[in-house]
Amino acid sequence: TKLATARSIGGVSFDGTANIELPGVNSAGNQNTSGIAASATKLATARSIGGVSFDGTADIVLPGVNSAGNQNTSGIAANATNVNITSATSAGTGILYPTFAIDNSGHLPLFVDKTKNPLSYNQSTGELSAVLSQIKPTESTTLTLPVPLENDTLVARDTTDTLTNKTLVSPIILGDTGVTGNLSANIFIGDLSGNVNNIYVGFIENKATCVGNNSLKFNTGDFNTAIGDYALQNNTSGNENTAIGSFTLRSNTTGHNNTTFGHDSLSNNTTGSENTASGVVALNSNTTGYQNTAIGVGALSNNTTGNNNTALGYISNLSNSNYTNTTCLGFDAQPTGSNQVRLGNSSTTTYTTGAVQSTSDLRDKTDVIDTQLGLNFINKLRPVDYKWDIRSDYNEIVMDGSSNTIIKHDKDGSKKRFRYHHGLIAQEVKSVMDELNIDFGGYQDHSVKDGEDQLTLGYSELFGPLIKAVQELSSRLSILESNQT
Repeated sequence: TKLATARSIGGVSFDGTANIELPGVNSAGNQNTSGIAASATKLATARSIGGVSFDGTADIVLPGVNSAGNQNTSGIAANATNVNITSATSAGTGILYPTFAIDNSGHLPLFVDKTKNPLSYNQSTGELSAVLSQIKPTESTTLTLPVPLENDTLVARDTTDTLTNKTLVSPIILGDTGVTGNLSANIFIGDLSGNVNNIYVGFIENKATCVGNNSLKFNTGDFNTAIGDYALQNNTSGNENTAIGSFTLRSNTTGHNNTTFGHDSLSNNTTGSENTASGVVALNSNTTGYQNTAIGVGALSNNTTGNNNTALGYISNLSNSNYTNTTCLGFDAQPTGSNQVRLGNSSTTTYTTGAVQSTSDLRDKTDVIDTQLGLNFINKLRPVDYKWDIRSDYNEIVMDGSSNTIIKHDKDGSKKRFRYHHGLIAQEVKSVMDELNIDFGGYQDHSVKDGEDQLTLGYSELFGPLIKAVQELSSRLSILESNQT
């Protein structure tokens, strides 16, 4: 009933005098799952670890975790909540996210200011995005950047955009950029802004500034400023242009020193230079005209090749297409030919306190002779009373958003004025001129020099003939008086 020498079983002394309990083994001889099985090689019931079955008979590999226990950057970590990079370092406060950009030597680190704008991760595409980012490739690096998410802020457009032997430092790039060229400390804002030849917001190599989709897209010129979608989009070598507003100076290629404010103003200008437009669609049909000034919605909007014109007022100088040296002041002021000044429209009365002076210096005149127009000319003129029923009052102005059109309607008497005025009929004055074979400088047919079909009279030109007629009458009166004495 007792061993002469006690023996150890499972670390427990046994001499045969009593039962013993072995650690980890119950009385039925099965493994005690509530005990300790330090030497067990298999679990009675397999357990799941990280979605992988484990029964203790073999090693297992967990997805996204390599053999060293760190996150495997080549795997998929769609549900990861933290990335611990212990071997990477960066200056300043930031979190290092690898594999956001790739250079020719492998993964290129991306630093993001964790205090301001953390990365946004898209599980469906596997892409990261950040509002403010900094990429620091070394010199002679070919940098390929990933495709950005729509409406997200990313560093570049797609994998075809490469930067060879360039340095990209602290860019802020909003939208689809299509970057090329020397990219150093620059800012892009807007789809395709800065697409070619270093176009950014801020100082750049060719000193150009643009804000807006497709603005200054093809620019190679210097000192240009474009703010607005498609502003100066097609400018190539034109310099010192300023375009503010969508589509402003969109077609400009080589035109220079143009300044425009307002949607679609100067939008069709190609080579015209030194033009100024302020107002929606102002000068928007201008192509090659130069040194024009248009201020007001629709001002000079139909001018194409005319030069040295000035329009101030809503739809002022709208009728002009190729006139030169016209000045129109006021709403709907329309010239009828080149070298004219128009004050207001047909409803305007011009007032002045002092006399309107006309140049009359002998030093500015030549071939001076006594006038041949006197009593005979005056006697043949027919003074009339009349009411105005002006043709232009029946014109209709149509604005379609991108241009303005004048539609001329026939007179029907509905615009007739009520007050009588006094003067002459231009057609009758011309008949007298033809009858006497004389030229009266007060008569003008604007169609003679490519103007509109408009006849006008300069009544001040009648002063000379009227004075001559009075002198002739005075002479006759003197003769009569002398014959009576």
